Amino acid sequence: HHVSIDSFTRDFNENIESTIVELFGEDYEKHKEEIEAFLFKEKESKLLWDMYELGNLRFTDNEPLKYEETYASWQSVSSVLDKEKENNIRDKEKEQKEHEGLEKSLQPIERLIKEYFRACTANDSCHKNILFAIADFGKGKSVFLKHYASKLAKAYAQTKEGYFPIYFNLRNFANYSNDGTLGVLGAYLLEEYAIRIEDEEFQKKKYIFLVDSLDESGELNRASIEKVMGSIKSIQNIDKEKYRQNRIIITSRPFSDGMEEMLKAHNPYEKENEQQEKVPQFISLYGFKEEQFNAWLYDTLKNDKTVASLSATGFVKEIIESIEKRESINIYQKLLDEKTLSRIELRRPIFSYMVYQLIVNNVDFLAIGKIGVYLSFINLLTKKAKHIDDRSYRVDPNEEIRYRNILHSIASLWMYERQQGKQGILKKADICRVLDGENRGESDRAILERYKNKGVIEIEFPSHSYFGEEDNNLHFQHQSFAEILLAEYYLKVFIKYALEKQSDLNTARSRLILGEPTEQTMVFFKELLKLLKESVDDGCENVIEKRKLLYPLFASLATEENNTLYSSVIDLKWFDNDEVDRSSSKIPYELLENWAINQKQLEKIMDFSAEIIDSKTTLLLAKTQTRHALFDNELTVFQNSRVSDSPTDMDRWLALVVGNLLHDDEPEERKFFNGRLENPENLFEMIRGWNYYSRELGSPLWCRKYFKGITLMKNTLYDLRSLMFDK
Repeated sequence: HHVSIDSFTRDFNENIESTIVELFGEDYEKHKEEIEAFLFKEKESKLLWDMYELGNLRFTDNEPLKYEETYASWQSVSSVLDKEKENNIRDKEKEQKEHEGLEKSLQPIERLIKEYFRACTANDSCHKNILFAIADFGKGKSVFLKHYASKLAKAYAQTKEGYFPIYFNLRNFANYSNDGTLGVLGAYLLEEYAIRIEDEEFQKKKYIFLVDSLDESGELNRASIEKVMGSIKSIQNIDKEKYRQNRIIITSRPFSDGMEEMLKAHNPYEKENEQQEKVPQFISLYGFKEEQFNAWLYDTLKNDKTVASLSATGFVKEIIESIEKRESINIYQKLLDEKTLSRIELRRPIFSYMVYQLIVNNVDFLAIGKIGVYLSFINLLTKKAKHIDDRSYRVDPNEEIRYRNILHSIASLWMYERQQGKQGILKKADICRVLDGENRGESDRAILERYKNKGVIEIEFPSHSYFGEEDNNLHFQHQSFAEILLAEYYLKVFIKYALEKQSDLNTARSRLILGEPTEQTMVFFKELLKLLKESVDDGCENVIEKRKLLYPLFASLATEENNTLYSSVIDLKWFDNDEVDRSSSKIPYELLENWAINQKQLEKIMDFSAEIIDSKTTLLLAKTQTRHALFDNELTVFQNSRVSDSPTDMDRWLALVVGNLLHDDEPEERKFFNGRLENPENLFEMIRGWNYYSRELGSPLWCRKYFKGITLMKNTLYDLRSLMFDK
């Protein structure tokens, strides 16, 4: 029976074309052309529709967010790594005028884009140019590019003229072959849309390639970035004789290794300075202006149907009442006056979104500062995790803490993958391996099956909280979420291992060796350490509110499930209280009053940090094998890497930050954290290692101020030859 069916199928397939030729006669070739034209239009329409859909700004399906115009300015390439500084003018009126003057000088970013491409369009040479739009986290780079892609797609669909937009996020760089003649963009179009862009029909268009997140493409060293840039530029090989008008715009956070040279190498826009010298420029995104912050917040709140039913208190109540009265409060100014957020932070649209979320969830965010806004937001999102199959599911407090542990594991995996150049995409099976704390040699399918009931597979964090999800892979919707969670992970390592009686120094150090954290991670980590220090002081202002912010982190330490950092000390001495109702949706007040750690335990964390720096062994992040030089595994082989590819002493650098920030310096008595060190020469070896890794710096930029109070031993010689201290 099966043989007959197979025979018929083969015969049908072999004869189908000849039968169609007989049926259509001379019209067959014309019919084939019509089919090809139809398929071409179908591919083009799908791509155009996907580009148009990028304009729907939302983190969840029921949360359409308004787009505010993006403002920017030309900035000198030589200033690309300059940090934004707060205006420390004491005269508030003068500061306000300067701030207003700065905002008035900004231009819509689309005007700057036209200005840049005007010259190369006239010269028919845009294939040589790349425009860079640079800004640090949360300034709206991705939102702008997606909005711009959507706007251009709509215009093209209406007229079939102008630039056809193609948006691509470099977080996905490793997913596509990038060694073809048209690089990663050509591979992306072929893989996702079956579009061979060099084919005649597609060649005829003018394209604008909107390439997002260069800083998330892999390792941020010169060699990796050059590889990515080479792959992106390959798309201009379509046909350099005929098609010279295609444009490329790339967004990125600033990074230190080679960014200035890269910006200068791609025909940057030039402005004359006061000496009539031409100075290369890049586009710097500003973020929200003051009126945009308030306008966006009120517009979003007015469109949120849940606001009307809020039983709010405090400042949140004032805001809700102002909406009902059709008035508006200057929320921006209030946050500034209360020192909750600075001007630089208020410019970041991501903070507007966080404040919006905190308002609709009636969280008092005025007195808790930047780290408070972030932690409140992260705490809130953990509560909002939902089961994939049951959107109405409500998370109970125990589950919430379990999810927090999963998130810490995911953030640590994100850091490790980032160091390996596999940016952003995390396999669920690897997340399970992190939760196991070992690789048991199981297949991905087997480990996912085993973890089915452990809260990893059947739980979806909707994208407005943390993740996008595709084919058993996750990616953080915003890198900042990964960065704050990683900062929490680091803090958990120090607390757990410092407080255990039989502390395992080497295991603790190993947990910290994941790669080089971003500067933003370290900003959050330092803020967390300050918060921890304040939470121990019973006399500190708002101490209960500060403990509430840290409660989920400590509760996650006291929970065994999904946790490789379980602390029996925290669990048994603080959390294991018969009077505490663990099922309550509110944080038990008894636990806030009788806090998880005290000053004595804070001292233990400082001593433990000193132990890490004093330790005599060095850990390096690399996959290795051993070989014989003679007979006893004398050699170490670094697989697919060089020794200098891995940041050195990361456990010690983190410990140096922890110790210095928790210690109360007493300069008059020459009492500093570094005075606790028994082997201060290790600090010089750390500098030597960082010189080797970074090629020029003496320490990570976030650790430069923590060398005060080193007590050198008398009658000891220190070898300081070839050390670079000046940067």
